Amino acid sequence: MDRSASKDAGAARTLAAPPPSSSIIEGVPFLPQEDDTCGPSSLAMVLRFLGKDVDTSEIVRETRTEGLKGALITDLAGAARRRGFAAEVVDLDLPRLRERIVAGVPVILLVDLGVWSWSRPHYLVAYGWTPEGVVAHSGRERGKVIPFSTLDAQWAKMGRLAILVRRPGPK
Repeated sequence: MDRSASKDAGAARTLAAPPPSSSIIEGVPFLPQEDDTCGPSSLAMVLRFLGKDVDTSEIVRETRTEGLKGALITDLAGAARRRGFAAEVVDLDLPRLRERIVAGVPVILLVDLGVWSWSRPHYLVAYGWTPEGVVAHSGRERGKVIPFSTLDAQWAKMGRLAILVRRPGPK
C-alpha cells in the first residue's frame, strides 16, 4: 500500500495505516469469577487495570440483584461511577470493539452463554484482538480466545451491550 500523499480532486490526503491484525492490552489483571459474580469480577479487573485496588466482594454487595443471581449492567456502571470513574453503557459492534482494544481500553461485554430458549447472561473483559478472535478474561479462563462468530452471536443476544470505564477527565 502506498502511504504517501495522493491527489484527490485537487486536495492532498494522507492514507492512514491500517489497524494492527493483533492487539493485546498488557496488564489487565485476571480475577477468577465465582458463581454469579462475573459482573463484579469483570468490573474489578477493569478498575484494577485503571489503578483502583478494589475487592470483588465489595462490588458484589453493592450490585447483586438476588432475583437475577447477578448484577444489572447499569448497576455495574454505577458502581464504577461511585468510585470516581467515568462509566457508560453502550452498544457496540465488532469493529468498534476492535477500535477500543487497539486504543488500549479493555471493555466489559454482556453476552448470553445460554442455548435455545435458556438464557445465561455472562460478563467478560475483552482486552485483545487476534486474527482468530477476541481475547478475554471470562469466568475461570484467563486470556481465552473467543472466535469472532461465537462472540458476535452470544453478544448479539444481549443487544451488543458493553461497559466502557475511564479515568475521569479534567473538569
